[in-house]
Amino acid sequence: MVNAAMNLPKMNEGGGRILVVDDDPDIRKVLTILLKAVGYQVDIAEDGDIALEIIERDDIDLVLLDVTMPRLGGFEVMERMNAMDDPPVVIFLTAQGARDDRLQGLFSGAINYITKPFEPAELVAQISSVMKQRMRLEKAQKVSRRDALTGLWNRLAFDQGLATELARSSRYHHAMALAMLDADGLKMVNDTHGHAAGDDLIKAISRAIIATCRGTDRGARIGGDEFAVILPETEREAATRFLERLSVAIEAESFLAGGMTLNPACSMGLALFPDDGRDAEALKQHADAALYQHKRDRRKERTAMQGRS
Repeated sequence: MVNAAMNLPKMNEGGGRILVVDDDPDIRKVLTILLKAVGYQVDIAEDGDIALEIIERDDIDLVLLDVTMPRLGGFEVMERMNAMDDPPVVIFLTAQGARDDRLQGLFSGAINYITKPFEPAELVAQISSVMKQRMRLEKAQKVSRRDALTGLWNRLAFDQGLATELARSSRYHHAMALAMLDADGLKMVNDTHGHAAGDDLIKAISRAIIATCRGTDRGARIGGDEFAVILPETEREAATRFLERLSVAIEAESFLAGGMTLNPACSMGLALFPDDGRDAEALKQHADAALYQHKRDRRKERTAMQGRS
């Protein structure tokens, strides 16, 4: 079978990452060689618990999932995956060819069910077809999840992403932070200089968010002048430093309004899981309260400065 991989064409045109889940080391080795030979990235897991950890942590496109494994079998893994926000597609791989097993696999949501031993060319052809369909779907989903003006996540993507990150943080007992931002003066800019200038203010803030976020952070525009950033595996001190850097980055941006160059500014609030809340609504309420307290404090500072001038 390994030799057969050398004769297969490169069927992977759009990239893709496949997780092989099987308790048999020989099967894992063969599938790794086969799939890498035709151009896919390959991860391996020897049991269901490791597989779920990888799926929740990394961007996996397709899972080749053995049915019969110790501790956590393939059907149980599939059941837990079905509760995830955006699980990868699954092809069951098993030595069991019973009709009831095949039906259970397909009804659980798997895209296919292949019995070992399998024909390499047939398996690769099926995987290639599934991956092409997934790539097309992902492109469409990315468009639907993005804010058209800024390129950040939109409200729907933010809500889904926050739920996913909360579930992951709860499962692995990780801290996470949620930052909420509110653009200062958008209404005044819109009323004075027009909505095009207001859009430029929003885009300036978005550029700063994108530049400040780590690869694992997720910035979103959740309203007209409202933004949010999800900060996975982030303690309070690190989250506070992030807001300090973000504030500097925002104020360093600029936009044109009425022939003048202006600098944007934001009020900000922070909430930490699990200290400030254990669900999305509680975290958002806490971050909102902190944001409005920050806004009030800044107004007091400006009033005091004007009084001294």
